[in-house]
Amino acid sequence: MLKPLILTLAIALPLPSYADVLVPQAVTRGTNTMITPVSGEGVPFAGHWQLGTLLQNGAPARLDPAALAQVSLQIDAQGHGSGSNGCNRIMFQLEARGGRGWGTDGVSSTRMLCHGDAAEVERLVMAALNDSARYVLTGGGSVLQVYDADGILRLILNRAG
Repeated sequence: MLKPLILTLAIALPLPSYADVLVPQAVTRGTNTMITPVSGEGVPFAGHWQLGTLLQNGAPARLDPAALAQVSLQIDAQGHGSGSNGCNRIMFQLEARGGRGWGTDGVSSTRMLCHGDAAEVERLVMAALNDSARYVLTGGGSVLQVYDADGILRLILNRAG
């Protein structure tokens, strides 16, 4: 009895058209590649990323290197992300924003109390992910730069192993 109901519901659901599916398009300027979704496959910068530079007001944040070293992101081909914001575990979803690039949606974290520089690193990383509007690959795909909607560079991540 349950199988016909499931089959009926599946048939009633609209199927996505190919125009609704996004694939990345790379636009290269010099050594930088801006990743712009336009139609089809997965996230082009999937992989494991380690924080290279955390920026605060356009300059590298002057925080404890040990706290900065704790920041890492793992992004799969579907845009599901997880990792560490320096103190807590984080989860997020990358979202294609038409021809405007990729942004981060649904950023959440565990709620362990953070102290000192670890708390500031966490705050800056969460703000950078929440405000992200554009991702740019450089260094032959080994460096990922995260920009906000104002075009301000917020994070520089290095591809890890």
